[in-house]
Amino acid sequence: MQKSIIIALVFILGAGLACQNDPKNEQQTDAATKRSSKQTSIDPWVIDSEESARQAAVGVWTNSEPLNTMVQMVVGWNKYEFHADGTFEHYRAQPSDDDWDNPEKGRWKVFSDKYINTGKRYYGIDWENYRPLIFVDAQTVQLIDTDGSLLTTLRKGDVFPFSN
Repeated sequence: MQKSIIIALVFILGAGLACQNDPKNEQQTDAATKRSSKQTSIDPWVIDSEESARQAAVGVWTNSEPLNTMVQMVVGWNKYEFHADGTFEHYRAQPSDDDWDNPEKGRWKVFSDKYINTGKRYYGIDWENYRPLIFVDAQTVQLIDTDGSLLTTLRKGDVFPFSN
């Protein structure tokens, strides 16, 4: 009985290894990978061109999550309104405030560059006299300091985080 089980297991393992090395299997895997990468490239969350970045940028972006680091305490909460005509308003506040402050106004544009360590292309929002916002996806941008450290993450949508 044990000999039969061992023979059956050897047969099953051998068949599995044969399928794994089968060129047809590799072609099917390659085809599946190509299909999934094509699907990803048309994903509305993916920013893969300056045009998709420009379309995603327009609207309101807010950070109103709890401030957990000293850097975040200095940066505070932020709200950005990017308009299709290339203008913006930037509002700031501290959690102890009752409302957003008076906005700073200016112009913005989309830019693209490559990471120096990976060569991967990224897209961002360049706005007058400020550090750029870098797209994570169409619903998330990050404010990055000059040394590359994360200052804050903003999400698409208008949030009023102040309590009464």
